[in-house]
Amino acid sequence: GALMRCCDVVLSTHRSEGFGLVPAEAMLQGKPVIATGWSGNMDFQTSQTSVLLDYELVPLRDPQGIYDESAGHRWAEPDLGQAADALIHLRRDAQGRAGIGQNARQHACEFFGLARFRERIKDRERRYRLPLREGGRDDSRRGYRGGEPRVRRRRRPARDAPPEGVHISRAAGRGASALRSRVR
Repeated sequence: GALMRCCDVVLSTHRSEGFGLVPAEAMLQGKPVIATGWSGNMDFQTSQTSVLLDYELVPLRDPQGIYDESAGHRWAEPDLGQAADALIHLRRDAQGRAGIGQNARQHACEFFGLARFRERIKDRERRYRLPLREGGRDDSRRGYRGGEPRVRRRRRPARDAPPEGVHISRAAGRGASALRSRVR
């Protein structure tokens, strides 16, 4: 938080990025981001909201031995000269820097906002929903076999009594039961 608020520009010359948390946070704070145009950050970064660096895909080289080099994986080697030029340009052009930051913030707020999240959930729901049977009843409920829903009125067998001083109450809802215990 505090470090991000103090900076003018965020630079991310990554070779491979899972999500891109630092660029995302910077964009939400209205900071211009210079980042490698490769990997997870490309889900939300565009050339209008960030400065995207060119790169070359190269075979993975890992002197620490964390990654399996024999698997043939590749990662991005960002253009560091382009990154330096972008830093110099944004340092000299305060108005351009502010414009990119403003675009980044607006885009990030929309991209990561609740309205977009709702739309994604609705889209997935529409995509994976099972068709309704006759009568409009949704058969995707677990255990539903058609007709009127069965009401279970069977009692479960008694279990051993709880330890002294412990009261167990059951609350049922939507086919699942929740246990709550408290000490008297």
